[in-house]
Amino acid sequence: IGYWLHFPAGEIVPVLGTEITSVTIDLNVGWNLISGVSGDVPLESIIDPDNVIIPSSLFEFNGSYQEATVVEQGRGYWINTNAPGQITLDLNAVTPKEKSGLPAFSKKSLLADFPYLQIRESATGRSQILYYDVKLNGNLDKIAYSLPPIAPAGSFDVRFEGDYQISDAVESIIRLQASDYPVTIRSLNISENGEARFELHEMLGNEIIATHTLEEGKQISIIDSRVNTLKLAKVTSAIPQTFAVHQNFPNPFNPTTEIRYSIPQRDLVEVTVYNSVGQKVKTLVSRFQETGEHSAVWDGTNEFGNKVSSGVYLYRVSVGQHTAMKKMIMLK
Repeated sequence: IGYWLHFPAGEIVPVLGTEITSVTIDLNVGWNLISGVSGDVPLESIIDPDNVIIPSSLFEFNGSYQEATVVEQGRGYWINTNAPGQITLDLNAVTPKEKSGLPAFSKKSLLADFPYLQIRESATGRSQILYYDVKLNGNLDKIAYSLPPIAPAGSFDVRFEGDYQISDAVESIIRLQASDYPVTIRSLNISENGEARFELHEMLGNEIIATHTLEEGKQISIIDSRVNTLKLAKVTSAIPQTFAVHQNFPNPFNPTTEIRYSIPQRDLVEVTVYNSVGQKVKTLVSRFQETGEHSAVWDGTNEFGNKVSSGVYLYRVSVGQHTAMKKMIMLK
């Protein structure tokens, strides 16, 4: 049986007792918290006569949930089943090949073509991945991508509503549990030829307080510790017909703010920050960008990475022949 243990600080704890080489465990349908034997047993070596284990549904916990392929001695694991039944972990059933540590097949390989969010707690470095715009088929069973029950407060956890790692919907709710902010989010593996675009909304109750357009590799920072719900939505609006620059949010701000703008056609974009006397502080964007909604984040530093003083600043967005400038205020 596996257990949650709560420690006031990290430490190494010896576990003493009689050596166990084989154990049979009764499992309930759904998620079960288990431990292993006096040695490491790969997931594919677990004896499961009734095939109750949902493939690749073994998770370990190290501040956040991570998919596991081996039940290591002295550790607890969550495992998911489609029916009640018994499984056996037996060191004598582990083949030499499996003892060699060769990696087992991972269900993540079926998600290689889909975009994903890499969500990270900045202070601790704990992170998780969520896949979106997933096209389910005969090989992709959504139940195989469910997550164990949310860990106790103080841990890091992020998941789609319904306790899934993946979403196949045009609009999804993401539940976030973090002990430290900011939380950073990067969207990766976005197809360059894909027509679907997504936005990520920060929610307070039912109110949207900030919106971010997902772009390949762009980092989004969630700085408001009240935000524990995000909404991921496919953009269904028409292509912007005019150039537009929106007021930065939040404003006033500390330490970061987001500048959003719309461009009606592919063009060279420059986003630059100036101080109140017109001296350039930092260039945020200087590259060609595609038609659509875009954003840039300023973290209150200059070109050398040094923090600037509080006060009034200007940001200028130039797209082709169009230019717009607005004021923003940084407070400390």
